[in-house]
Amino acid sequence: MTMDPFALAWPLEEAREALEALARASGLPVRTIDRTSTVPAAGTFDEMSQWLESLGATADLEIEPIQSGYADVSRMIGSSAPSMLRLEQGGHTRLLLLLSGGRHRVQVLAPDLSRRRVSVASIRAVLCSPIENPLAAHTEQLLNEAQVAPNRRARVRAAIIAEQLSGATVPGCWIVRLPPGASMRAQLSQ
Repeated sequence: MTMDPFALAWPLEEAREALEALARASGLPVRTIDRTSTVPAAGTFDEMSQWLESLGATADLEIEPIQSGYADVSRMIGSSAPSMLRLEQGGHTRLLLLLSGGRHRVQVLAPDLSRRRVSVASIRAVLCSPIENPLAAHTEQLLNEAQVAPNRRARVRAAIIAEQLSGATVPGCWIVRLPPGASMRAQLSQ
Protein backbone atom coordinates (compact mmCIF):
# COMPACT_ATOMS: atom_id res chain seq x y z
CA MET A 1 0.00 0.00 0.00
CA THR A 2 1.42 3.39 -1.02
CA MET A 3 1.14 6.13 1.56
CA ASP A 4 -0.05 9.50 0.25
CA PRO A 5 2.63 11.99 1.33
CA PHE A 6 0.20 14.91 1.22
CA ALA A 7 -2.14 13.13 3.66
CA LEU A 8 0.78 12.65 6.07
CA ALA A 9 1.90 16.28 5.89
CA TRP A 10 1.15 18.97 8.46
CA PRO A 11 -1.14 21.92 7.66
CA LEU A 12 0.84 25.11 7.17
CA GLU A 13 -1.07 26.68 10.07
CA GLU A 14 0.61 24.12 12.37
CA ALA A 15 4.15 24.93 11.22
CA ARG A 16 5.28 25.85 14.75
CA GLU A 17 4.02 22.61 16.22
CA ALA A 18 5.49 20.70 13.28
CA LEU A 19 8.95 22.19 13.77
CA GLU A 20 8.90 21.47 17.49
CA ALA A 21 7.69 17.89 16.95
CA LEU A 22 10.34 17.27 14.26
CA ALA A 23 13.12 18.58 16.48
CA ARG A 24 12.04 16.49 19.46
CA ALA A 25 11.52 13.33 17.39
CA SER A 26 14.96 13.83 15.82
CA GLY A 27 16.62 14.09 19.22
CA LEU A 28 17.47 17.77 18.88
CA PRO A 29 17.32 19.75 22.11
CA VAL A 30 14.75 22.44 21.52
CA ARG A 31 13.34 25.30 23.53
CA THR A 32 9.66 26.03 23.26
CA ILE A 33 8.98 27.71 19.97
CA ASP A 34 7.69 31.28 19.80
CA ARG A 35 3.94 31.14 19.31
CA THR A 36 3.41 34.88 18.85
CA SER A 37 4.54 35.28 15.24
CA THR A 38 1.91 34.87 12.58
CA VAL A 39 2.23 31.88 10.28
CA PRO A 40 2.50 33.32 6.78
CA ALA A 41 0.09 32.36 4.07
CA ALA A 42 1.57 30.01 1.50
CA GLY A 43 3.95 32.59 0.08
CA THR A 44 7.10 32.15 -1.91
CA PHE A 45 9.88 29.78 -0.89
CA ASP A 46 12.01 32.78 0.14
CA GLU A 47 9.23 34.24 2.31
CA MET A 48 8.65 30.88 4.00
CA SER A 49 12.40 30.43 4.48
CA GLN A 50 12.77 33.79 6.17
CA TRP A 51 9.89 33.06 8.54
CA LEU A 52 11.10 29.53 9.35
CA GLU A 53 14.66 30.73 9.95
CA SER A 54 13.47 33.33 12.45
CA LEU A 55 11.14 30.79 14.08
CA GLY A 56 13.98 28.28 14.39
CA ALA A 57 16.24 30.90 15.95
CA THR A 58 13.75 31.34 18.82
CA ALA A 59 14.11 27.60 19.54
CA ASP A 60 17.92 27.46 19.17
CA LEU A 61 17.64 25.61 15.86
CA GLU A 62 19.11 26.37 12.47
CA ILE A 63 16.67 26.09 9.57
CA GLU A 64 18.57 25.98 6.28
CA PRO A 65 16.64 26.32 3.03
CA ILE A 66 17.90 24.10 0.23
CA GLN A 67 16.94 23.65 -3.39
CA SER A 68 17.70 20.83 -5.75
CA GLY A 69 18.08 20.44 -9.46
CA TYR A 70 15.16 18.55 -10.96
CA ALA A 71 17.30 15.49 -11.67
CA ASP A 72 18.51 15.36 -8.04
CA VAL A 73 15.20 15.71 -6.20
CA SER A 74 15.06 12.04 -5.14
CA ARG A 75 18.55 12.27 -3.68
CA MET A 76 17.62 15.44 -1.79
CA ILE A 77 14.54 13.75 -0.32
CA GLY A 78 16.49 10.67 0.72
CA SER A 79 19.39 12.53 2.32
CA SER A 80 18.03 15.72 3.86
CA ALA A 81 16.49 14.44 7.12
CA PRO A 82 15.67 15.85 9.53
CA SER A 83 13.91 18.31 7.30
CA MET A 84 10.63 19.79 6.20
CA LEU A 85 9.32 19.63 2.64
CA ARG A 86 6.77 22.03 1.24
CA LEU A 87 4.08 20.11 -0.64
CA GLU A 88 1.40 21.80 -2.74
CA GLN A 89 -1.75 20.14 -3.96
CA GLY A 90 -5.16 21.46 -4.95
CA GLY A 91 -4.34 25.00 -3.82
CA HIS A 92 -3.26 23.84 -0.35
CA THR A 93 0.22 23.93 1.15
CA ARG A 94 1.43 21.46 3.78
CA LEU A 95 4.74 20.51 5.39
CA LEU A 96 6.02 16.95 5.26
CA LEU A 97 8.42 16.17 8.10
CA LEU A 98 11.28 13.83 7.23
CA LEU A 99 12.79 12.02 10.22
CA SER A 100 15.24 9.71 8.49
CA GLY A 101 16.25 9.11 4.95
CA GLY A 102 17.00 6.31 2.58
CA ARG A 103 17.43 5.65 -1.08
CA HIS A 104 13.92 4.30 -1.71
CA ARG A 105 11.95 5.04 1.46
CA VAL A 106 12.03 7.70 4.17
CA GLN A 107 10.46 7.91 7.57
CA VAL A 108 8.04 10.80 8.10
CA LEU A 109 6.40 12.21 11.21
CA ALA A 110 2.64 12.55 10.68
CA PRO A 111 0.47 15.15 12.48
CA ASP A 112 -0.73 12.43 14.88
CA LEU A 113 2.99 11.94 15.76
CA SER A 114 3.06 8.48 14.22
CA ARG A 115 6.10 7.50 12.18
CA ARG A 116 5.41 6.20 8.69
CA ARG A 117 7.61 4.85 5.90
CA VAL A 118 6.91 6.52 2.58
CA SER A 119 8.47 5.94 -0.81
CA VAL A 120 10.81 8.60 -2.12
CA ALA A 121 9.09 8.29 -5.51
CA SER A 122 5.67 9.20 -4.11
CA ILE A 123 7.10 12.24 -2.29
CA ARG A 124 8.98 13.27 -5.43
CA ALA A 125 5.78 13.08 -7.46
CA VAL A 126 3.96 15.49 -5.13
CA LEU A 127 6.94 17.81 -4.67
CA CYS A 128 7.58 18.10 -8.43
CA SER A 129 3.95 18.25 -9.60
CA PRO A 130 3.76 22.09 -9.57
CA ILE A 131 6.50 22.28 -12.20
CA GLU A 132 5.57 19.12 -14.10
CA ASN A 133 1.82 19.68 -14.46
CA PRO A 134 2.10 22.69 -16.81
CA LEU A 135 3.98 20.43 -19.26
CA ALA A 136 1.43 17.61 -19.22
CA ALA A 137 -0.84 18.68 -22.09
CA HIS A 138 2.01 19.41 -24.50
CA THR A 139 3.78 16.17 -23.56
CA GLU A 140 0.62 14.13 -24.17
CA GLN A 141 0.23 15.80 -27.55
CA LEU A 142 3.80 14.83 -28.46
CA LEU A 143 3.19 11.22 -27.37
CA ASN A 144 0.02 11.05 -29.47
CA GLU A 145 1.67 12.56 -32.53
CA ALA A 146 4.61 10.15 -32.22
CA GLN A 147 2.18 7.25 -31.72
CA VAL A 148 4.11 5.97 -28.71
CA ALA A 149 2.95 2.48 -27.72
CA PRO A 150 0.88 2.33 -24.51
CA ASN A 151 3.40 0.09 -22.76
CA ARG A 152 6.17 2.69 -23.34
CA ARG A 153 4.19 5.89 -22.70
CA ALA A 154 5.03 6.33 -19.00
CA ARG A 155 8.76 5.90 -19.55
CA VAL A 156 8.83 8.18 -22.62
CA ARG A 157 6.66 10.79 -20.85
CA ALA A 158 9.09 10.82 -17.89
CA ALA A 159 12.08 11.19 -20.24
CA ILE A 160 10.50 14.11 -22.12
CA ILE A 161 9.59 15.94 -18.92
CA ALA A 162 13.03 15.27 -17.42
CA GLU A 163 14.65 16.76 -20.52
CA GLN A 164 12.39 19.83 -20.48
CA LEU A 165 13.08 20.42 -16.77
CA SER A 166 16.76 19.53 -16.80
CA GLY A 167 17.75 23.08 -15.86
CA ALA A 168 14.95 23.65 -13.36
CA THR A 169 15.44 23.89 -9.61
CA VAL A 170 12.94 22.55 -7.13
CA PRO A 171 12.66 24.59 -3.93
CA GLY A 172 10.74 23.55 -0.89
CA CYS A 173 13.11 21.87 1.55
CA TRP A 174 14.41 23.10 4.88
CA ILE A 175 17.02 21.15 6.85
CA VAL A 176 16.59 21.36 10.63
CA ARG A 177 19.71 21.13 12.80
CA LEU A 178 21.58 22.65 15.68
CA PRO A 179 23.19 26.01 15.00
CA PRO A 180 26.98 26.07 14.56
CA GLY A 181 27.44 27.65 17.99
CA ALA A 182 25.52 24.95 19.89
CA SER A 183 27.25 23.42 22.89
CA MET A 184 29.36 20.31 22.43
CA ARG A 185 27.00 18.46 24.77
CA ALA A 186 23.99 19.31 22.60
CA GLN A 187 25.85 18.29 19.45
CA LEU A 188 26.88 14.96 20.98
CA SER A 189 23.32 14.20 22.07
CA GLN A 190 22.24 14.49 18.45
